[in-house]
Amino acid sequence: LTWTSGTIQITGTGGLEVDAPIDINRPFGNSLTINADRTLLVDNQLTVGDSGDGTLDITGGGVVTSSSGGLGEPRADGTDGAGTPSTWSNSGSLFVGDSGDGTLNISGGGLVTTLLSRVIANSSSTTGAVTVDGTDGAGTPSTWSSSSSLVVGQFGGGTLNITGGGLVTNFSGTIGNSGTATGAVTDDGTAGA
Repeated sequence: LTWTSGTIQITGTGGLEVDAPIDINRPFGNSLTINADRTLLVDNQLTVGDSGDGTLDITGGGVVTSSSGGLGEPRADGTDGAGTPSTWSNSGSLFVGDSGDGTLNISGGGLVTTLLSRVIANSSSTTGAVTVDGTDGAGTPSTWSSSSSLVVGQFGGGTLNITGGGLVTNFSGTIGNSGTATGAVTDDGTAGA
């Protein structure tokens, strides 16, 4: 699949997986970049790295929407020339490290929003790490927000790092939610964090 610009909408119950090998649910293989010229709309779940390693980069004002997400290695980074942030909007839950290890990096004024809960390290055999770092050129913080709960270490090892003025907002939060879980949150104290 060659995609240089415009909008792609993925419909149906299968959602979209970004991992290897390429097949009907994985038309992009294990790597996908969404930049200012691209918008990806996934009506169901967007999974990055489930049956294999996967990387999703949202850069330069690119936009991704999905009903929920399971993550291997996604990144929302920066803004376009007009200051529009690279954005991933989830209308459901977001899991960073669900059936495998996961990493989420939000930097340069990037924005990730989740309507429902956010969980780092959902399974006892997984680890999850989220870094929310820095601001864009105008000082707008990189942001990870939810109107629901945040769990850092549900059953596995979870880490949340807030640095360089990054911002994390949620209704409630839990660190180390079960007997098998470990959780760590660090905030470097930079204004805006």
